[in-house]
Amino acid sequence: MTAQHFASYLTTPPALTLLTQHARRHRSFSLMFTLSKYSHVGIVVTGPGGHTLFETSASFGYGTRSFAVPALRRKGTYTIALTGTDLAGNFNRITGTIRVS
Repeated sequence: MTAQHFASYLTTPPALTLLTQHARRHRSFSLMFTLSKYSHVGIVVTGPGGHTLFETSASFGYGTRSFAVPALRRKGTYTIALTGTDLAGNFNRITGTIRVS
């Protein structure tokens, strides 16, 4: 059973879930997400006009994690793209939105 679990772990991409749904304009914030296993995670924040406003990446372990995002100036809906690549090279990408008020 343990060997089977380990074998599946080597081929399963990391699962990401965006937790943050709101932010206040002119204030930096922590963009929270969950991660299923140790991975290198990238983030891209795209503004209402389609311009990339922030991007970075870092390595994280399993659990609830966050990126420090600088203040966003305008009210509106922003697109968040998160990517995760584990040590075996398995890749996953999710997109979501946050509302800035």
